Amino acid sequence: MEILIADDDRNSNALLKKALENFGHNVSVSENGRAAFKNYMNLHSQLIILDWEMPEMTGIELLAWARE
Repeated sequence: MEILIADDDRNSNALLKKALENFGHNVSVSENGRAAFKNYMNLHSQLIILDWEMPEMTGIELLAWARE
């Protein structure tokens, strides 16, 4: 499964990415909402794990856009 993690905490990103990859998933990481938006457009991830408070675009804003 293609998974996108969007979180501005590098430690959380690294731990979650490693755990998901150990289960066989392809994982991309973005450290802010705008980068996550661009990655989603390019990767068409099946699952997005969002942090609600991120720089440039919040997780809530990104979720609203993805639902459209």
